[in-house]
Amino acid sequence: MIFLWLSLLIAPAADAAPCCAGSSALPSLITGDEARLIGMSVSYSDVIGDAPGAGKGIPVFRDAYSIREIRKNMNLSFATLISDRWQVGVSLPIVQNELASNTTQEINTQLGDVSATIGFEALPEWEYSLWTPRIYTFVQWVAPTGGSIWDSQTRLASDVSGVGFHQLNLGAVVIKRWSDWDANVVLKAGRDLNFNGTLLNSSFGTGYSFADVWRIGGSLETQYVSSQDIGGAATLAKLVWNTGATVTCLVGSSSSLVLGYVDQTLFGPAYNTTLARTGSFSFQHRFER
Repeated sequence: MIFLWLSLLIAPAADAAPCCAGSSALPSLITGDEARLIGMSVSYSDVIGDAPGAGKGIPVFRDAYSIREIRKNMNLSFATLISDRWQVGVSLPIVQNELASNTTQEINTQLGDVSATIGFEALPEWEYSLWTPRIYTFVQWVAPTGGSIWDSQTRLASDVSGVGFHQLNLGAVVIKRWSDWDANVVLKAGRDLNFNGTLLNSSFGTGYSFADVWRIGGSLETQYVSSQDIGGAATLAKLVWNTGATVTCLVGSSSSLVLGYVDQTLFGPAYNTTLARTGSFSFQHRFER
């Protein structure tokens, strides 16, 4: 049961990084004893600041004269075992951007970047150990099905819903539980297959379960995208930190609901990206083996 909660704990961060718009920070991955998982999440992001491309990485907060930017995401996911330890998963995001300036208002809904994952349970929990964790490894491919900034046809770029390049990512999820407490570490390294950029993600989370059906958790994630050579011009590297909190409720024996919050302004430095505060709601249903 706790592993289902952990998979939901770290999922909201995937929708909260404007610097990586349209991509999934984490794949659709089974991290428990179920045979299949289906999930849906919705999120609402309010962009409240901007991180400069150079300097000390201190954010500049937007005021009443700045462009107003709202992002709404819906993500559908599915994962299933194909053997005792191997699994596959897919994620399909829908992105709606609302931007407004003093003279222009735009609302655009687009398909985001679809991802596919192959996962392997590298270190199963055959018997309980005080320190040995449960480890899952994965390979994730992200397709540029969303609209990119280079192909935007609108004045305020409201039609941007993806990063505009293929990504190949390798990663691992490490999970450990001690009675009512649990902890997780997620590491992911990737490559932009079009412009030779490097993508790095890492996060640490912990949580406390109580009253049989409730869990509260917190996490800190960093996302980094290196400079890229696009059309002979080099882009600036991007860095952002996501601070997250969740409240999870188990509904029946097979479903979970999660309320999440992510703030990109609490930790730094941050470079060359917008900064948002995001609220999310997730539902996940599992099918037992």
